[in-house]
Amino acid sequence: MCDCVNLESSYDGKKVEDIPELASIVDEVRTDFKTWETEYVCKDCGQKWLEKYVSKGHGEVPLTQKI
Repeated sequence: MCDCVNLESSYDGKKVEDIPELASIVDEVRTDFKTWETEYVCKDCGQKWLEKYVSKGHGEVPLTQKI
């Protein structure tokens, strides 16, 4: 069974590289430099993940979530 099912559906304030248990099982498949979004896919189950930046307060923070 894949570890994706045991991971949270969203990580506020964290990039994929900040989540070791996720970073080790995904591959980057697409990056949109205009919107600062990167899509990843799980090597085991195919679950898609999105890393993007959202405006909060006076800056932008990363958000990683299942899609």
